[in-house]
Amino acid sequence: MVRFAVIGTNFITDSLLEAGAECEGFKAQAVYSRTMERAKEYAGKYGIKDCYDSLEDLAKAPDIDAVYVASPNALHASQSIQMMEAGKHVLCEKTIASNSRELKEMLEAAERNHVVLLEAMRPVFDPGFAAIQENLPRLGKIRRATFQYYSIPDDMTISKKVSLKMRSNQNYPTERSWILAFIVYILWSNFSGNQKKCMPMG
Repeated sequence: MVRFAVIGTNFITDSLLEAGAECEGFKAQAVYSRTMERAKEYAGKYGIKDCYDSLEDLAKAPDIDAVYVASPNALHASQSIQMMEAGKHVLCEKTIASNSRELKEMLEAAERNHVVLLEAMRPVFDPGFAAIQENLPRLGKIRRATFQYYSIPDDMTISKKVSLKMRSNQNYPTERSWILAFIVYILWSNFSGNQKKCMPMG
């Protein structure tokens, strides 16, 4: 079981929590917001136990294994590094950093503290991405490619997306794929003794 805290109380975090609820090994343990009132309000929506309005207290919390960072992009690096310096794994929303210098500092913090850092880039974990890689050699020399992004409507809940996927047998993307990948990385690093940083995907 990986106990998660979330930094950020917006619709992106809603998607993470809805998807996480369907993932074995995921537990929403805590919410951070700039005000305790907002943290408690948001935690109440999902029955989350712990609330914080101090990043320092969140970083020191002994019952949190990983932190999902979904704050404004300009805060991603500083908040992620703060959590990693406290020994917590970090799943950071895209864009992971504002520039290459910040990203370098984040990767160094992950390696220094033997924790996993992963950017929440879903497509690389989707079955469709694997199918593209598998079939590229069959296409010969590619001179031009055009890609389009498909998304199920925002007003459809994660559970409905999963149900639609099962009924139609189509590989519709869901946030579950990279949550599960993140959990696997954490468990692998913890129990194999192979303490290496995880490069951001995307």
